[in-house]
Amino acid sequence: MTEPKYREVFPEFIETLRARMEQGFKEYGDKSFERSGVELLEEIEQEVLDICGWSVVVYNRIRKLKELIRMVEND
Repeated sequence: MTEPKYREVFPEFIETLRARMEQGFKEYGDKSFERSGVELLEEIEQEVLDICGWSVVVYNRIRKLKELIRMVEND
């Protein structure tokens, strides 16, 4: 049986997450652990909206990349 693909990328993901958490700790300390549940939910809500906004940018870039690939493949 073959190994699931996630196992290949999971260690890198965890290391990236760890580095991000360390960066956050250096900037903010452990303040997030002291925030109220509502404050945390509001923070998560803002992050979700940010992701949605960035997805418009990524969508636009994907469309442009597809156009370029079509041009190259049609040459």
